[in-house]
Amino acid sequence: MANPRQRRKARSGSHSAVKQSRRAKKNLRKHPAIKGPKALQDAWDKKKTVKQNYEAMGLAHSLNPVAQGGTEKILVAPNSEPNTTSTLVSQPKPIPQGRGRIIRDENGTVIGIELPEEPEAPVVSQKGKGGVTWGEAMDDSDEEAEKMISPEALSWVKIGKVTSKEEPVQSGLGINQKKTGKEVVGGTSITTSYCIRSNRPVALEKLSASGVKTQRHASMHEVVWLKELVAAHGTDIAAMAHDLKRNVWQKTPGELKRAIDKAGGFEKLKAA
Repeated sequence: MANPRQRRKARSGSHSAVKQSRRAKKNLRKHPAIKGPKALQDAWDKKKTVKQNYEAMGLAHSLNPVAQGGTEKILVAPNSEPNTTSTLVSQPKPIPQGRGRIIRDENGTVIGIELPEEPEAPVVSQKGKGGVTWGEAMDDSDEEAEKMISPEALSWVKIGKVTSKEEPVQSGLGINQKKTGKEVVGGTSITTSYCIRSNRPVALEKLSASGVKTQRHASMHEVVWLKELVAAHGTDIAAMAHDLKRNVWQKTPGELKRAIDKAGGFEKLKAA
C-alpha cells in the first residue's frame, strides 16, 4: 500500500521531480586527458572523434587497411568544378544494335533516321606462324588412324573392327584403342582388356561376375582388441557387446561376429 504522503505528491500539480543540472551531467561525461606529445595535445579537437583528429593531423588512425567504421565522403563545393553536367547531357548516347533514333526538326517533322554502325566481321587469317598457310582439316577416319599407328602396335590396337561377339567396339580414334593381355586368377587364365582412354581393366568386371570371394584380413590392432574380448567373455558375443570397458566403440553383436570371423575365428584368437 502506498504512503499517503507519496500519494499526495502524485496528485499535486506543483510537484516535479528534481532535475540534475547540465553541468553535473557534463562532469559525468568528461573527456579523458590527452596523453602524448605537446603538439598532439595542442592540435587535439575535443569536438571531433579520434579518427577525425588523426586525419586532420595527417596521421594514420589504424594500421589495418580494412578498418571498420567506413570512410567519410569528401564534400566538394558545387562551384569548384566546371559545369560537366551540361556537356554530358549534350553528348548523345550510343544507339544499341537493332534499334534506331528518329531525328525531328523544331516543328516535330521527321527529317531522318539514325541507325547504329554495323560492326565489322573479324577477319580470320588462314596463315599461321611464319606465314605458312593452313591446310584442310585433319581426317579422323579409321584409315588415317591406322596410318598413324606403328606396325608393332597394330597387333593389339583395333580400330573400327569388332574384336569379339560379346564386346562390339565403336569406331573412331582414341575410343576403341585397347590393349589385351592375360592374367592368372585362381589358376585360370583371364584375358584383360585395358581401354587407353578410360584405363579401366575389363578383367575386374569378369572377376566380380565369377563369384570368387576375396579373403579379408583383420589389422594387428583389431586382433589385439578381439583377443581381449575373447579372453574375458569366451564365445559369448552378447556379453562382449555389453562390455562398455572393452567395447569402447559400441560394436553390435553382428559386427563383433563378423570381425571375429575375419580374424580367423575363436580358435585362432584363443590359441594366439
